[in-house]
Amino acid sequence: MVLFRFPAFFMHYLTESFRPFCIFVPMLEKNEIIQSALQNLKIESLNPMQEAALEQGTGRKDVILLSPTGSGKTLAYLLPIFWNIDPNVRGTQAIILTPTHELAAQVHRQAELLAKNAGVNVGCALIIGTARLQRQVERLREKPPIVVGSTGRILDLIKR
Repeated sequence: MVLFRFPAFFMHYLTESFRPFCIFVPMLEKNEIIQSALQNLKIESLNPMQEAALEQGTGRKDVILLSPTGSGKTLAYLLPIFWNIDPNVRGTQAIILTPTHELAAQVHRQAELLAKNAGVNVGCALIIGTARLQRQVERLREKPPIVVGSTGRILDLIKR
């Protein structure tokens, strides 16, 4: 199932090799988690693109978002991922692929910041080519719910 698709920028896949999203937390509580994170991040409101992404993403539909640089796309696709993640499930539930190491690091930082401000224990692994392979493999063995990585390193790990 393709969760989100950003042509030539990002691809987010939830493949059959991963456990499907399971929502055990009641919808109202999920909404409160997202609201708490936004409030702690001092985000007063979402822009229309972010609102559309959250609405469509929580409905588990494929979404294509095109928006200029600096418009909040990272938050737009992280919110539905966090909405659908079950912190009680041990295993990868979302993979975020980026074309560059720098973008992967940026997305990873934002995912960790969102998790911290949401008050949920959701681990996030950064998998990029400039880091030690052995440490990244060890991190993947911990089965983090979210994996963020560059396409080259993820492909390298798949081939191994």
